[in-house]
Amino acid sequence: MAAAHQANVVLVVFPTCHPLAKLGPPQKRDGLPLGSREKIESATRQTARPCRVGRCPARASICQPAMEKIEMKIRISLLSSALLLAMTSSAFAASSVDLTVKGVITPSACTPNLPGDIDYGKIAAKDLSPDSHTWLEHRTLKLSVNCDAATLFAIRTVDNRAGSSTIGTFGLGLTDENEKLGGFELSLLSHTSETPSTALIQYPWSPTWTVLYPDDGVTPNTLVGFGGRSDSGWAPQPLQDVVMDISVRGAIAPTNTLTLDSEVAMDGSATFEVNYL
Repeated sequence: MAAAHQANVVLVVFPTCHPLAKLGPPQKRDGLPLGSREKIESATRQTARPCRVGRCPARASICQPAMEKIEMKIRISLLSSALLLAMTSSAFAASSVDLTVKGVITPSACTPNLPGDIDYGKIAAKDLSPDSHTWLEHRTLKLSVNCDAATLFAIRTVDNRAGSSTIGTFGLGLTDENEKLGGFELSLLSHTSETPSTALIQYPWSPTWTVLYPDDGVTPNTLVGFGGRSDSGWAPQPLQDVVMDISVRGAIAPTNTLTLDSEVAMDGSATFEVNYL
């Protein structure tokens, strides 16, 4: 746009002689906006005598400097406007951001199954340690995952009582006095699948899969998968049916940190979530 406006101005304000026999009201010409014509004639009346027909060659030095000053002012003004418009357009363009929504619909579905709960029954407060955690016995249950076909998946563990654990794993909830009751640990003792595989784990702070041993604890927000090792390292492999032996062990916080004037229920809860990889 700046180049087009500049060309129009040059065609008008650079004649060899500008014949103004008699200055009168501004006139409109094709190819030049009325406002620009008015600025040229007004400035010419104030800065130089008019060039009359037949006398321009002798007085060209009077007319030409004023005309050049006017042309430069108009050119600078138009160029500044074009630059301002370009900067404004760039600013608006930089104020947008795109949202991409992705996903994959898998033809195979997997169903987890966990029969039964862990129930430690009633525990007498006098049997608990006052100044250290009281560890309860290990309990074992079976977790199975059955898929329609061989599917690449992993199991994610979620603590439904997050923030209530006193041992850094899964929580057992809070007392009526908002005290942390304790926690419980999870571990994978063994597993079976239709093809031989190794239990693997991926921690939230690392993208690498490593071997999950029976003595390793499974903490919240970790992924547990089953696969093998290749040249690029350990990685899960597609499986259809997996059965796992899960060990659970609870711990009660020191009683000197708890208010046990009445019965307090242990309220631990965790979710095993199937994630498709």
